[in-house]
Amino acid sequence: MTNKRLTSRFGLKGLFCALVALCALLPSCNKKEPSDVSSLLSTVPSSAGVVVGIDLRSVLEKAGCKVDGSDITPGKEVEEWLNGNNATGPKGELLRMFVNGESGIDPEGAVLFVDAYNFYATAMLADTGKFISFVEEKSGNKFSEAEGGVKVCGNVAVNGAQMWMAPNASGIDPRAIKNYSSLSEGQNFLSKNVSAPIASMEKDIVAWGETGTLAKYYLSFGDLATFNLIVGALFDNPTSLAMSVDFQEGKAMGELKVLNDKGNTAKFLLPTKKIDVDLVKGLGGQADVVVAGNITKDFSKKVEKMLSSFGGGMFDNYIKPLSQIDGTVAVELGVRQNGELPINGVVQTDGDPNPDVMNFIAQFGTTRKDGNSVRFSKGEMNGNLKVEDEASEMKGAWLGIAYSTGSDSKWNLSSLNCSLVPEDGGLRLDATGNFKDASKSSLLSLIQDFALN
Repeated sequence: MTNKRLTSRFGLKGLFCALVALCALLPSCNKKEPSDVSSLLSTVPSSAGVVVGIDLRSVLEKAGCKVDGSDITPGKEVEEWLNGNNATGPKGELLRMFVNGESGIDPEGAVLFVDAYNFYATAMLADTGKFISFVEEKSGNKFSEAEGGVKVCGNVAVNGAQMWMAPNASGIDPRAIKNYSSLSEGQNFLSKNVSAPIASMEKDIVAWGETGTLAKYYLSFGDLATFNLIVGALFDNPTSLAMSVDFQEGKAMGELKVLNDKGNTAKFLLPTKKIDVDLVKGLGGQADVVVAGNITKDFSKKVEKMLSSFGGGMFDNYIKPLSQIDGTVAVELGVRQNGELPINGVVQTDGDPNPDVMNFIAQFGTTRKDGNSVRFSKGEMNGNLKVEDEASEMKGAWLGIAYSTGSDSKWNLSSLNCSLVPEDGGLRLDATGNFKDASKSSLLSLIQDFALN
């Protein structure tokens, strides 16, 4: 690099995407013993609004690298990428820092966090001298010692055997680094019960974030107000999110939960009931999208009350037919042909379907009564997903969706499956991304786009 900073201004989203991408360079078998990043978390303030733990060892090994103690040897695919044009630019150099074995970073783990709008990445160093030389060579500048013995070079700092980086800043405050390094037991993030999953790092990526902090990063002021209104109507005292991602052979698995101010699962305020999987399987055939959920009478009444408070009689045309639905609603969509989107579905009701619900469903296709259910269809169904298999993945869920990325997708993902599963009075989002070719980079295009932009 010729610029004076080691990284450009790309912030939390950019670096997080970069490290997620590193996890997915190559699929892998089961991960080894979980990493322990508790020592790093002891230098994260309890006031942090977002904290992300990365199991670097697992990430590197799943990227095809060989890790022997603190020595890192890039695998063939990583080496090819690093030597190609896609590794140019400051962001490419940031990725290089974590995979090429020349930076001196200890591969045990890394932590990212946001504190008062400042974003930091930190990791322990296996070789302090090697890291200092690496940063100086890449930045074209020298480290200088600031107050408290903290060494600073641009937006990178070293305190003892720990490195710090402020990726979205032109510099880094050595006083802040010194303070973080000497937090008391009650001042650091380990004092919060939400820290336990990150400290143990049983998954490749484990994260926690306050909903307010996350929303401010990604939503406009108007969207933020709408977000708070909707989330507050759906959950009791929602204050934070807990997330994890783990990469396994041929797929990536993620989990997301909404937590309350005590760090426990936030109560979901709408009634939930599990999907009738056999009914979904009954749709049969191949499709491109499969969606299913269980809408009970109690659920409909609560939704009606919510909609009435939002818009008066604005939603009456939807509320009347919704009020008779009682059970699983399942829909499959096919590949669009000649401008027409094939659709096939079934809706369970509370008895003999009345004209309101029949007329409402008829706008989607030809309808047919089947006992207390209404079946509807339009066009010739086709797609890449076997509906019976996707229905099985929805077992135990209240709401589920399976989506095929299509053969023309530039990503290595072939399909994405998401389910909302009732748990401890709340909901858990399970997401699984299935890779097209387990022998190729799952998200290599993401890394290339990230490095070049």
